[in-house]
Amino acid sequence: MVKVGKGYIQMYKHIVKRKDNYPRTFLSYLNFLAKHKNKIRVLDIGCMNGSFLTFINDYIKNINPNCVVELFGVDIEDVSEILPNNIKFYRVDVDNEPLPFESETFDIINIDQVLEHLYYPWKVLKEIKRVLNKEGIVYLGVPSHRTLFIFDAPNHFFWDITHIKPYSKAGLERFLKELGFEIIDINYIKAKKITTKIKALLGLIKNLLIKNYHGLNINIADLIGINLYVVFKKGGNNECG
Repeated sequence: MVKVGKGYIQMYKHIVKRKDNYPRTFLSYLNFLAKHKNKIRVLDIGCMNGSFLTFINDYIKNINPNCVVELFGVDIEDVSEILPNNIKFYRVDVDNEPLPFESETFDIINIDQVLEHLYYPWKVLKEIKRVLNKEGIVYLGVPSHRTLFIFDAPNHFFWDITHIKPYSKAGLERFLKELGFEIIDINYIKAKKITTKIKALLGLIKNLLIKNYHGLNINIADLIGINLYVVFKKGGNNECG
């Protein structure tokens, strides 16, 4: 994995994750877990400032205040200084090191905007399969190949020099299935509300006319999506070697 340096912490320290960032399939599983389990373990790979873990903790506690939620974060950089105290942090280079957890530990695993930075993505995915429990679920987010064809930085895939490989929807789905995962939901991340889509369409026309390429990229992301998400779980034993 390409190391990103001190600027990484400054870049991501103010990110906030909300319910609107996630698809219904993922939220439905969170609802089920919160109602049926008294203890839930959550792992975020590439945890940055812990915003995903904070969101999960608050979401589950809002449904079941008595549920014990254990939060674990992994990152290539030491982000402990910007993490809440209730998150157990481990510094790990997932391209070269295994996850420091026992098998079948976690109910929920998040790996968002990480896979594109890895030389050996199958290594961390195999580790995810190992530490995920039998009924567990994974949320994965990644830039798609569409980011290669947009107009300008910072949305273009190679604007970030630590990026290695974008993914197509079909390619990512095949990759995960070959590793023995079962896909629950896979799609492009785009606007959900019709009002947002109409606003994006009007903005696209305006930004084309005035040649505002950065604004145009945002409009395109809202309308058709330039990033992918996948919700998946353990499947059969059809893992490739």
